[in-house]
Amino acid sequence: YNLRVLFCNSKMKDRLWKVKLENYSFKKKILPNLNFNFFFLNYTLFIYLLLNKFDVYILGERPEFFISEFVFTFFAKIRRKPLIIWSGAINKEILTINREKNFFNRLIYLASYYFIDFYKRILFKLADSFVVYGVAAKRFIQNYQIKEEIIFAGTQIMPEKSLFGPSIKINTKKS
Repeated sequence: YNLRVLFCNSKMKDRLWKVKLENYSFKKKILPNLNFNFFFLNYTLFIYLLLNKFDVYILGERPEFFISEFVFTFFAKIRRKPLIIWSGAINKEILTINREKNFFNRLIYLASYYFIDFYKRILFKLADSFVVYGVAAKRFIQNYQIKEEIIFAGTQIMPEKSLFGPSIKINTKKS
């Protein structure tokens, strides 16, 4: 397969693990971005998609990248290619917003909660199919009146080299 993966960011604040991209054999590109506290702008994505055509567009959905996701969706639809949304979402939260810090952050969090609902309603209606991580994610997608027959449960996979061991070291020596 000729798979190309575009990453909106190299690492998210809420990720507790590191992904070693060199362990993957597909072509990859981390897009330059501007970080606006709780969302990212990938300013080169439009030009990249304008210059490159694909047979299928697979979108890893995450609210922090909503601008890039709509640009991506625009190209899939304008080129009349299938759009598959890969999602592990089970709620409407944006995990990178610190909702405890101050009044302004709590206000932003509340507004984002309702915005995400609106955003997902539009995005999900434009998708041709979905790949989700499990039953909870499938139920979440179905809450948006998406037909069950276009939602496929998969799993999140990582190359064996990227898997990490237990974080707690156990003393196996007998005293």
